[in-house]
Amino acid sequence: SNKNIRKYLNEKLPRYIIPNYYIRINELPLSSTGKLNRRELPKVNKEDLITEAYVAPESDIEKVICKIYSEIFNIPENEIGIMSDFYQLGGDSFKAIRIIAKIKKLYNIKISMKDIMYHSLIKELAEIIKYRKTSKKRIENHIVRKYRNRNKFPITSILSNLPYNAYSFDLKTLNEYSSNMVMCYRLPDNIQIKKLEEAFNIIINRHEILKSFFTEKEMNGEKKIYIKIREGIAKIKIEHYNEDNFNQFIRPFDITKDLLIRVGLVNQSVLMIDMDHRISDGYSFGILIKELNIIYDNGKLEE
Repeated sequence: SNKNIRKYLNEKLPRYIIPNYYIRINELPLSSTGKLNRRELPKVNKEDLITEAYVAPESDIEKVICKIYSEIFNIPENEIGIMSDFYQLGGDSFKAIRIIAKIKKLYNIKISMKDIMYHSLIKELAEIIKYRKTSKKRIENHIVRKYRNRNKFPITSILSNLPYNAYSFDLKTLNEYSSNMVMCYRLPDNIQIKKLEEAFNIIINRHEILKSFFTEKEMNGEKKIYIKIREGIAKIKIEHYNEDNFNQFIRPFDITKDLLIRVGLVNQSVLMIDMDHRISDGYSFGILIKELNIIYDNGKLEE
């Protein structure tokens, strides 16, 4: 059975690389060139998802985590139990980042991607949170106060998710890496370019991370890299391209002085957004586009 296959794989492989769906097929569909024809593979649906038997949450932490998972995965809360598995539900890095952010906001503790990766059951994650709340790893209030109202912060281990260790390089080395994240969007014919540019500038000054750049400071004979927030109002100008030169839009950022976001238009019909991965991720693009639409349509953003 599918559950027996999954049980066997659980004994051989890390949980995060085990498939969520199993469908028996007699033969692989091939294209005329002999390659796998993915379009002809059977479609998966919710009924094919292998889930554990429902076990209701008991502790307050378990109930909170079940609620968070319900929101993130868009699954009814009464279907999420303590044996629900992050990967079985369709978890990925973007969803993990959102879960981490919600946990940090609620409990003021540090949860990493590895915590979710290796403790993918809600029951296990709840135990981790319970431990962190009572351990020395808790983020103490005086640390939060220490950095309030400051415009310069040391880089954190989040950079370790990129192709280098966050604490083993200098600013010059960091600047040599290209970490562009680019998205393109088709625009309506009647787009107002000036209004679009104004909307981007509102967003950039609303989110301090978009105004940031990297700097280096020597402390006790050791150089440390900091991310610094620009003072005052930052402004961005939309760059204009055509089908012959739009490939010039994507280029490395100088993280010591550039705004780490740029915006371009191709023939005023395709919007290009380029952000440095060191200050953004795929989830960030979702927030940016959502806010861009609200501002452009004269809506009001939440504080």
